[in-house]
Amino acid sequence: MTSADGSTTTAAVAARAELLHETATHHGSFEAVAPPHDWWDWYAAYMLAREAGSSPDEAAAAAGHYMAEVKRSWSRRPEAGRRRASRAGRVTGAGGRARSVRS
Repeated sequence: MTSADGSTTTAAVAARAELLHETATHHGSFEAVAPPHDWWDWYAAYMLAREAGSSPDEAAAAAGHYMAEVKRSWSRRPEAGRRRASRAGRVTGAGGRARSVRS
């Protein structure tokens, strides 16, 4: 792949793809406990922090802060595998979707 000026951009595309994959992986923790939100807002905050030199954990914290403070999207610190229980034996997961649980 080359840009308009003829320079090779394959490495840039590969690096961006790798960052997107990392971002998706870290977004899963936020998604598991957050109310419905626009994923691209979290992705943008995370990616900007990573590109500025933050570690993955620092970038995830920055993205969570952005969602809570700027976008006013509630989130609590991700706790491994915890889901919010709702009425009638259903569990609310990512995006507020409920699914049945068996006892």
